[in-house]
Amino acid sequence: MLALLRHLSSAQKYLLIYCLLSAGILMPSITHAADKDIPCEVRLEFSTDPVIGQVVSYALYLQVKNIKAQPVKAISLLWLDEEGEIIGNSDADCRFESKALDVSHTGQCKRVVQTVSNRLIQSFGQSVWTELVNSELSSFKRIKFCRPVGYRYS
Repeated sequence: MLALLRHLSSAQKYLLIYCLLSAGILMPSITHAADKDIPCEVRLEFSTDPVIGQVVSYALYLQVKNIKAQPVKAISLLWLDEEGEIIGNSDADCRFESKALDVSHTGQCKRVVQTVSNRLIQSFGQSVWTELVNSELSSFKRIKFCRPVGYRYS
């Protein structure tokens, strides 16, 4: 590459550097900066399914800024506790109204990581079902950060 640079004019050198910077080839630290730990959390959501009745979903949420060179449909994540220890993994869907998260945009990514239906109420009773739901939520509340490890592009 140095041999090539010797034969280019100053304007051509600036154009080449601009192109390399735009492509992200000369900026690995900025590309890596997007992959730092991001605050995330699991929320409890209640819904009703016509077939199985009441459903409790544990949904993982995080906000992502897309600094990649193309729209992002989903993101692959490691779940971290408060100390930074890995406690699980999943992906998360970053689409909004079927549209991928566009370049330079920030948006919410979500993944339902577990569901519990009210069929358990019939098997174990209301108090055991409530205890199970709260126990699972307590376990998921350990998730404090998510670390991006991959991207799915549209």
